Amino acid sequence: MSQKQPKTRRTRGRILTEGGADKLEFALDKEAEKRGSKLSNEDIAEKAKMGVTTVSKIRNREEGADKKYIEALFRAFGLILEPDDLDYPSSPSLSLSPDYLERTAIESRCYAAIEKPGIPIRIQAPWHMGKTWLLGKILSRAKQQGYWVVSLSFGIVDKERLSELDQFLRWFAACIGSELKELGVQLELPKNLEDYWDNTFGSKHSCKKYVAKNLLAKINKPLVLGLDDMDVIYQNPEITQEFFDLLRGWCEEGKRSPNWDKLRLVLAYSRKIHISDIFRSPFNLGEPINSLEFEPEEVEKLAQQYKLDWNDEQIKQLMAMVGGHPYLVQIAFQAISHQNMKLDELLTKAHTTDGIYHEHLENIYGQLQQLPQLKDAMKQVVQTTEPVLLEWEQRLMLEGMGLVKLEENKVTIRCPLYRQYFQNHL
Repeated sequence: MSQKQPKTRRTRGRILTEGGADKLEFALDKEAEKRGSKLSNEDIAEKAKMGVTTVSKIRNREEGADKKYIEALFRAFGLILEPDDLDYPSSPSLSLSPDYLERTAIESRCYAAIEKPGIPIRIQAPWHMGKTWLLGKILSRAKQQGYWVVSLSFGIVDKERLSELDQFLRWFAACIGSELKELGVQLELPKNLEDYWDNTFGSKHSCKKYVAKNLLAKINKPLVLGLDDMDVIYQNPEITQEFFDLLRGWCEEGKRSPNWDKLRLVLAYSRKIHISDIFRSPFNLGEPINSLEFEPEEVEKLAQQYKLDWNDEQIKQLMAMVGGHPYLVQIAFQAISHQNMKLDELLTKAHTTDGIYHEHLENIYGQLQQLPQLKDAMKQVVQTTEPVLLEWEQRLMLEGMGLVKLEENKVTIRCPLYRQYFQNHL
């Protein structure tokens, strides 16, 4: 099988993706708050026990750094380096992020929705399928429209704040206000949130009143609030129902109340979120985005972006291994484009420790090792080609991890890559 390869040199080192860099900078900001002063590269280097030049290289993302140093820097500030935090150094037009691949049908629906109050956008897609990327695209479009934009990720909230509703809502309200002030919004926020919080009427009422009077009433254009990693909320039952009820109320207020009609919500999460009382949840409102898998035409278009002259058979062969999984497809194109790897070699070694997916597969395996029941469920799935009936929670968790597809009340493996790897490891 022949394929045209671009003349590129093998690149050395890795750089952070935009999402990885944002994760690191957020952690650095939290450390700075604890210390009461901004961190210099010298401060960061001292804590991470590495050179200042290496820290600068990692943060600037202009040239590659050894992966072990990036991992060490993440560990020093309480972070775990995930596969999609890393990219290869390349020209601006070639990034592991699919920013340059227009997905017109999906994006146009989202762009229309953010112009309407009370219509939350709900992006539900498994790990590494592009939901955070799409969230970023929507927020970028909102900025272009002149809207105020605040983005929060629940994946980096301190655990103690997630265990009690009052503390969590205080954090939530304060974060929105703080982000708006950093954007330059002229706000006169209470110096002490404790003085404003009204325990007589409860936390939800206080949070709603704070957002309405201190934030929404002070802006003259819409506020788009992007909330990533909503799964974290679902995993903390102490706050789940009340917080989701609060968001539902905000959406309904947006359709009928002044000030609230300025708010737009964009929610991103990995697994389907089931709430027994549908009238106390935002997850049956608005614009749902449930599938971000690539179609063959999009894989072909992405190959062209990597300057690969692929035919239909080559696209078919790659998708026969990884399906339309955006992350897995892009990892393949990165290896072929930047490391001069042949498609035959890539496919032969894909599920092995020598393959390009070994870090991704080992990361998932590590997650399953910590959840024995889920590990056993996955073992059932890979041992047959027929749909498998699992317990409800197991189905949702495996689907949220991107390992299976739901077929009514049963599951099937998402792609042959996972079957081949986990048949040998479970």
